[in-house]
Amino acid sequence: MPHGVRVMRPYFDEPLHRKLKPGELQKLRTFLRGCELKYACYDPASGRLTSPKLSPPAEKTRLKTGDPASQIAVVLLPPG
Repeated sequence: MPHGVRVMRPYFDEPLHRKLKPGELQKLRTFLRGCELKYACYDPASGRLTSPKLSPPAEKTRLKTGDPASQIAVVLLPPG
């Protein structure tokens, strides 16, 4: 946790009230390494993806739309 628990907290389903143990952190690293990274266009006003299409990292720039409110969302697909 190079940036601390506070930075990681929004990425967990349940809030962290303690530091991760070394074994827990290793499990998390292993899990994240197995995930596939994709990108999608996201509308923060509606809280929804603007398109069901997911793009690989190399194509991230192609996701830009004409809507200035649109953002790029990072999507982690679990292994397997």
